[in-house]
Amino acid sequence: MSMRGQEARRQAVGHIDGDTKSQRQSRKEIRDRLRQPVQLERRSWTNSELPTVTRGAKHGPKAAQPESGGFRSTLRIKPPSHRLTSEEVAAFWPYLTGQPWPAIGPAMGIDLETEQLWCFDPWEAYNRDLIPSTGVLIMGGYRKGKSWFLKRFIVLLVLFGRQAIKTSDSKGEHVRVAHAVGGTVIQVGVPGSRLRINALDGGHRPRGWNADQWADAVRTRRSLVLQQIVTILNSGLRAMTSHERNVLDVALTNVVTATGDRPTIRLVWLELAAIARGEILDEEMGDMREAGRELWSTLRRLTVGNLSGMFEDESTVEFDVDSPYTVFDTEAMAIRGEDALAIAQAVTQAWVMSVLSDKKSGRKFVVAREEGWRDMNSVTALEAQRAQQKLAGELGIVQLLVVHEGGDFDAVGPAGSKERELAQQLAKGFAVKISFAQEIGQLAASAASVGLTREQSDLIADLEIGECVVAIGSTSIVLNTTELTTDWERTYFDTSGSMRDIPATDSTATESEEIHA
Repeated sequence: MSMRGQEARRQAVGHIDGDTKSQRQSRKEIRDRLRQPVQLERRSWTNSELPTVTRGAKHGPKAAQPESGGFRSTLRIKPPSHRLTSEEVAAFWPYLTGQPWPAIGPAMGIDLETEQLWCFDPWEAYNRDLIPSTGVLIMGGYRKGKSWFLKRFIVLLVLFGRQAIKTSDSKGEHVRVAHAVGGTVIQVGVPGSRLRINALDGGHRPRGWNADQWADAVRTRRSLVLQQIVTILNSGLRAMTSHERNVLDVALTNVVTATGDRPTIRLVWLELAAIARGEILDEEMGDMREAGRELWSTLRRLTVGNLSGMFEDESTVEFDVDSPYTVFDTEAMAIRGEDALAIAQAVTQAWVMSVLSDKKSGRKFVVAREEGWRDMNSVTALEAQRAQQKLAGELGIVQLLVVHEGGDFDAVGPAGSKERELAQQLAKGFAVKISFAQEIGQLAASAASVGLTREQSDLIADLEIGECVVAIGSTSIVLNTTELTTDWERTYFDTSGSMRDIPATDSTATESEEIHA
C-alpha cells in the first residue's frame, strides 16, 4: 500500500467510536474510502522546478519534497555529478550517426548511414583539410561498378568547371563520353595514321622557373620515360644495368645538343647505332659499344618494327589545354599487344605531365589512369608513378588510378623486392580510396596492401553492385552510386550495351574534336 493510502487508513480509523451501529457505519465508510483510487496532484513543470541532482541532497533529489510533488527516498545517497561524451553514452542514444560530409562539389552518391547526398570535389576537400592530398584510388572486382563510377566522377567534375585527361582508353569506353561533354579525342595507333606523339617533348616552361630548373626537370622526365620504354620492350624480364642507363643518357644528351633541345626517340635510336659502331667515345664511360648495341636493338621495335608509327618522331598534335575532357583512344593498339598499350600509357602520361607542369595556370585537371597494373611492370615505371604522385600536389592536379583489386599491388614483383616495395608505397600514397565489392578470398590481401582497416574490410564484404566504401584514413563512408543516375548517364556510361542490343550513340554531331590520321 502506498504512503498516501496508509495515511488515509489512519485518519479513517481515528474516527471510529460510539456504539456498535456507529462502528459498523464507520467501517463501511472506511471500506468505501479505501476502494477509491488515490488521486495524485497534477501540475505543470517549468525548467527551474525540475528535480536536479546536487551534492547537497541528503535524501535523493533535492526537489523531491512534499511541496514539489517529487518522491522521497529511504536511502541516504549522495550521487556525484557526471559529465560524459556522446561516445561514452552511445548505448543510450541508439540513433546517433556520424557528422554529415559537407556539400562541396557534385553529388557522387548517397551516404547510406546519414541518407544524405555525398558531394565531393578533391580540391575543395583538400582546402578544407578534409583530406591530406588529392590522390584518388578506385578499386573493385569485375563488373562491380567502378568503371561506371569513374565516368560519372569525371563528368560531374567537368560540369563543375574542372578538366580531365584519360591517358589511355584501351576499351574505347570514354570516347563518346568525351564527345558528349565537348572534349577532345586523340586516336593513337590507328594503322596508317600519320599522328605522332613525341615522348620526349619538353613542354612549356612554367612561370617562375628559371632555365636551369626547367632543364633539370625535363632531363629527368625524358630519361625516366626512355628507361620505362626500354624495360617494357624487354617484357620486364630484366632490369636495365647502370651502364645501360648511362649510355642511354649519353645518347639523349648528344641528341638534345645537336637538335637544339628537340630530341625524338628515332634520333636517340640512331645515336645509339653510332655508339654501337664505336663512332662515339667517352673516356669516363669506357667501352659503350655492347650496351649501345643492346639498347639499339631494343628500341628498333619502336622505330621500324611492329610498334613504329606512333611515338618515334616529332609530335603532329598539340595538347589543347582548354578542352574539358581529353581522351587518348588506344583501342586500335590492342592488336599490337600488351607492350604497345603499356608504352602508350607511359608515353601519354609523360607527355601530359610536360604540358601540365605550369602550376600557376590556375587550371584543375583530373589525370585518370585505368588498367593501372600496366604501369607497375618495372622499377622504372613504379618510380615514375611515385614521382608523378608526389608532383601532383605541387601542380594542383588529381591523380586518379583504377585497379581491379587492391591485391594487384601485391602481385608486383617477388616478395621483398624493390618493385613490391614501390607498389605498396604507391598504393598507400592515395589519400582517398574508393573500393567497390571484391572477391572475399582476396579482400584481406587487398585491404592490407592499400592500408584499409578491419572495419572498412568488413564494410566492403557486404557491398552490393553499385555500392562502394570511401575510405579516408580511418573514416568510412558507404555510398550508393546508382540511385542518382539519370537516363543520360545510363546511356553514356553503360559498359554492357552490346550485350543488350543497345544501339551505339551517334556522337558525330557534337562539338568535340577527334584527332587521328
